[in-house]
Amino acid sequence: MLRDYGFDLEEMPFALDGNLPLPTDPKLAWAQQNLKEKPLEINRAGRRELVRIPGIGPKNADAILQARRTSKLRDLTALRKLGIVVARAAPFIILDGRRADTQLTMF
Repeated sequence: MLRDYGFDLEEMPFALDGNLPLPTDPKLAWAQQNLKEKPLEINRAGRRELVRIPGIGPKNADAILQARRTSKLRDLTALRKLGIVVARAAPFIILDGRRADTQLTMF
């Protein structure tokens, strides 16, 4: 998380005992603490912010930035086509001004 996603040690979601939570992915734990109430707008977020969203890795963030050059990303289907794990990302993002987890999804 430190190298690939740009987290600082102070940002890591340590439990009270000083360890990372075992039952939860650390990136997901961080997002639940920091993005649940204030999700990121996919069409405005920078690369550093995008890679912190669960379901979006460095290559996916680059794909989002590339896709935004030609059009706005408006729904989860567009993200799915870019290889994003939308089930993990949806609770933490906004697409074109709307929370993604409230949009209808096509599987």
